[in-house]
Amino acid sequence: MNSHCGRPQVLALQLGVVILALLAAPAVARADSLYATAAGSRHYSSVGGIGTALHTDTPGASAGAITSALRTPRIRNRLIGPHLDVGVSTYSDCTGRTELTRATAAIDTCVTWDVYFLGHSFGGPFTSLTHAYNGEVLTWYNAAGVAHRYVIRGHQYTYALGPVDIPPHGTAAQFQTCLTPTGSRIITFYATSA
Repeated sequence: MNSHCGRPQVLALQLGVVILALLAAPAVARADSLYATAAGSRHYSSVGGIGTALHTDTPGASAGAITSALRTPRIRNRLIGPHLDVGVSTYSDCTGRTELTRATAAIDTCVTWDVYFLGHSFGGPFTSLTHAYNGEVLTWYNAAGVAHRYVIRGHQYTYALGPVDIPPHGTAAQFQTCLTPTGSRIITFYATSA
């Protein structure tokens, strides 16, 4: 009989679930990590060489409790949709003089009536957004990891240095990018909460 710190050997079913969870997980599990579950039980995992062992101090712990202990971390500060997976930062220069980053999309904090996303196309984070269509779903994960789903309902064309158009009633988010390399022509998609 195998034991660890006086604990009995883990059931084969639990070990199989852990191996499947590790194979499906995008990240490598940490060696000798302690995970706590919502039920309050503690699970120790050791990953090394060829084998994987999981030990629990809760007799008869369910496979669901063990897999919940191995969940991947929350997604934070990202905008994800069809052909789109970019980081999200903020842009807070209401004069518009500060150059917009090309590394991430940005939320314009000067637009206060909804969430207003900005992003460069032509090699920037919103290159694929120029091909968006009505009904497409975009999900923004904020800094706390909370998901906000938006459905594109339409778009508006404007010119650079022009005023920001007021979107239709019910708009929860807007996504703005350039249609020309010089930024003279702009498209803004408006979306409702899903």
